[in-house]
Amino acid sequence: MIENRLFELLEKMDKSLSNTHNEKWLNIREVKNYTSLSIGKIRNALASGELKGSKIAGRWLIKIRWIEKWLKS
Repeated sequence: MIENRLFELLEKMDKSLSNTHNEKWLNIREVKNYTSLSIGKIRNALASGELKGSKIAGRWLIKIRWIEKWLKS
């Protein structure tokens, strides 16, 4: 019981700490460098909705946490 509560608290702390880093936005070229995937693969994932992103002023911007989630799926 105590172990479960401790685990939950540690997970909450980890998410809280990692969210500060994961709020950074990357453009497609930066996503390519971050993942080592092709620009075409990234664009296809964005177009299909497989990878979440925001198109602002004609440019795709993607949060690191969205990239991590996509890579894990």
